[in-house]
Amino acid sequence: MRPFGSRRRGLIAMPPEVVRRVLDDVDEYPRFMPYVTEGSWLLEPTSDGRQTRATYCIYSDSGGSLPTYIVNAASKTAIPKLFEAIRKQAQLKKYSAAR
Repeated sequence: MRPFGSRRRGLIAMPPEVVRRVLDDVDEYPRFMPYVTEGSWLLEPTSDGRQTRATYCIYSDSGGSLPTYIVNAASKTAIPKLFEAIRKQAQLKKYSAAR
């Protein structure tokens, strides 16, 4: 099976510096993000600089063990969960100095 590619965008109500610190603190992908082989983030400030327009590009490969439609369905639910986890993490006190 060829790696599956997907790109998702979302708005995070924190400046890019805060979002970057959250992402830098991630040691590994959560359990709901299986089969990730490669991924990258593009973080762009909104015009007022108070929010981040985040684009996540991901490539995953189940090694042929899962049909593409299942990997696609998992990606559609997992990536929004990832964005929500970042939003929640960015609210922690340890990131407040970068706001």
